Amino acid sequence: MPQEAPLSHSPRVISFLNHDTACFAYPSPDYAIFFIPTMSATDISTPLPITTSTTAMGALTGLTGYMTLGLGAKVLKPAVVTVSESEAFIAKDSENYILRINVHH
Repeated sequence: MPQEAPLSHSPRVISFLNHDTACFAYPSPDYAIFFIPTMSATDISTPLPITTSTTAMGALTGLTGYMTLGLGAKVLKPAVVTVSESEAFIAKDSENYILRINVHH
């Protein structure tokens, strides 16, 4: 019997870790792990980038993505790749993470 699971929004990329688990990449910075047997998702939180500059120019670095958006700058797409049955590689802007899932068989 087909089943449906409501999602908060459509993932841009889906990577299957195994037959029970998938990793979703939404528009940055959102990611989630979806468990097929229970039809449930767990959101993934990644750390915010840390800026250490205190100069006036450094204070504006957080706005560069916003300021160049209208100038034809390319917005990075979310990425997720399966590494193994229990690991996924996620890319967020210029940061990368390995996500390890506990798999119980």
